[in-house]
Amino acid sequence: MQRQSMGSTQTQTTAVVQHAPWSPAQLLALVGGLALVVIGGIALARTGTDFSNIPATRATVAGLHFTCLSALIQLVVGVILLAGAAGPSAAKSLSAATGVALLAWGIVIVADVPLLANMWGYTASTGVFYIVLGVVLLVGGAMSPIIYARRRRVATGGGRYVDSFPRG
Repeated sequence: MQRQSMGSTQTQTTAVVQHAPWSPAQLLALVGGLALVVIGGIALARTGTDFSNIPATRATVAGLHFTCLSALIQLVVGVILLAGAAGPSAAKSLSAATGVALLAWGIVIVADVPLLANMWGYTASTGVFYIVLGVVLLVGGAMSPIIYARRRRVATGGGRYVDSFPRG
């Protein structure tokens, strides 16, 4: 866009700088996924991968009890949650869905620990961990906004940019 003012030519350039959208749910999915991957990975390393006699493979990591099967499942869920942290929409939906699943599974564990202790190696503390993490992921995924950042930059004839916020 060019403007003429009293015989001189002045050039004014407008550029819109748009940043990639993001959501706080991405950070939440990243932290939750890392926690599940680290704890599940350590538990799987300690139990080994002998799936022929699952109840015999037991390990304790950070006060939580696992068998090789429960450690492997936790590791896989953590990797899926980490993959969802790449985008804001995926992070929101995956955090909420994983939160619901972890919350429900944690309630089942706490409600009937003896039944799940043999095959899964769970104790009440593991159930409480899943309940707390599930609530955090569910609430965070449901409540986190997706933030779209955009700024307008206007340059006058001298090449100096002036930042301004978009109108409307």
